Amino acid sequence: MPEATILIVDDQPITIQILDEILHKEYRLLFAGNGMEALDSVEDHRPDLILLDVVMPGVDGHQVCSILKSDPATRTIPILFLTSMNDERAAATGMQLGAADYIVKPFDPATVLTKVHRILARATPDA
Repeated sequence: MPEATILIVDDQPITIQILDEILHKEYRLLFAGNGMEALDSVEDHRPDLILLDVVMPGVDGHQVCSILKSDPATRTIPILFLTSMNDERAAATGMQLGAADYIVKPFDPATVLTKVHRILARATPDA
């Protein structure tokens, strides 16, 4: 099975660096620093999963999720929201918008891998 492509979207470089360290050995990774870059990247690359920060300047994670879920071409791409400890309510809103799950910052590497594996397995019929 070819390796899955994951788009990581976060405006904090340290978050991108941490997720890169956790995921780069098993997955092809793409990165975006804001919501508009994320939308452009999805259009160009069609990732298998998106790890999406909720709170970003400009186009936030909820807006990105709404746009992707309203488009037939992208609505099936699973979204895993990234949120800070005091932002879990925002992540719950994201779930209502169609996200598959969320992860609370700071990340536990095992939790990240478990959730990513699980979501990708559900999204891949042959898995």
